[in-house]
Amino acid sequence: MTNTNSVLRVFAGLTVCGLLLFTLAGAAFISAGTVYVSVQEKGPDGFSISVPVPVNLASSALSFIPEDELEEIRAEIGPWMPVVDVLLAELARCPDGPLVEVESDRETVTIVKRGGKLVIDVDTSEETVHLSVPIRGVEKLVRRLGAATA
Repeated sequence: MTNTNSVLRVFAGLTVCGLLLFTLAGAAFISAGTVYVSVQEKGPDGFSISVPVPVNLASSALSFIPEDELEEIRAEIGPWMPVVDVLLAELARCPDGPLVEVESDRETVTIVKRGGKLVIDVDTSEETVHLSVPIRGVEKLVRRLGAATA
């Protein structure tokens, strides 16, 4: 019986460690935030789709971009990286509220900073689009993308 108890204790300990590791890995993965995209077509046959994309998943996807294309992207954004860094830092520090509001006969576009996110809404006669982007997550993604430009 002592042997069985020891095996059960080891198994329980490994299970707890595995769950803890899984939880910490999940927390690290989503710590950068999630981009939410929602598109809703108007009309009787309109469709609706909502897609959450963890920023770290988008960051991981950079690994699949061919190196020559990645270098081209980095060459294009390289000169702008100091401006992007300042813009994102200031955007993170500014208070919540509307940043852009545009209304026309065809559409209404709003960009609002809310709780560390940029929330972009576009409303037209044909569809409604909602995009929520975590500022800190985008900052990490842009820094990773522009890492070779420094």
